[in-house]
Amino acid sequence: MTEHHIGERFEVCKIIYEVREGGFSCEGCSLYIKDENVCTGEYKTEFEGCGSANRTDHRNVIFVQIGESE
Repeated sequence: MTEHHIGERFEVCKIIYEVREGGFSCEGCSLYIKDENVCTGEYKTEFEGCGSANRTDHRNVIFVQIGESE
């Protein structure tokens, strides 16, 4: 599992994400499917560690899609 740090940008399948500090919900996360109240399972291993209990910095984060690579 790779922990991405707050402010870090990384690419998964030509989509660029930025790690941002989150609150106590998944609102604003690009992986969150609001109608189903779940996170998308696709490429889950690239995004593990969003909850504070699972992170070394003990902070909740969200992953925000900020663009696509060429």
